[in-house]
Amino acid sequence: MIGLIETDSSELGPLRGMIETDSSELGPLRGMIETDSSELGPLRLMIETDSSELGPLRGIVETDSSELGSVREMIETDSSELGPVREMIETDSSELGPLRGMVETDSSELGSVREMIETDSSDLACVGKLIKTECSGPCSVKGMPGARRVAYFYLYGLSSL
Repeated sequence: MIGLIETDSSELGPLRGMIETDSSELGPLRGMIETDSSELGPLRLMIETDSSELGPLRGIVETDSSELGSVREMIETDSSELGPVREMIETDSSELGPLRGMVETDSSELGSVREMIETDSSDLACVGKLIKTECSGPCSVKGMPGARRVAYFYLYGLSSL
């Protein structure tokens, strides 16, 4: 199946969409949507999968908006039941300041998980957060000792955690 959609709209701005799949239960799938809108700013969405039940999957969303600032989101998975998964979100906004978030897991049923969120905002000041979880069976959360723990878990206004 191959499909192409294109429209030029006063509400959506120019919009282009392309979907392609070669499928025995979704096989390789590629989808791309792009719009340039006064409300959303430039927006790009790309999804790609090579699948025998979802195999490698890649998705990218990007927008540059006067309200949201620039936003980039990337999701990638290489999966026999969710294998390694990586998700990255980044925005540079006048309201939120620079914001970066990353989630990573290497999983045979959720294995090691890492999550990092960081923002530098005039309202929130400097906030850093790192969560690391490693599990074989029930998950346990491992902290970081001493100075490394303070450095990785730094929160504005707190000298230690």
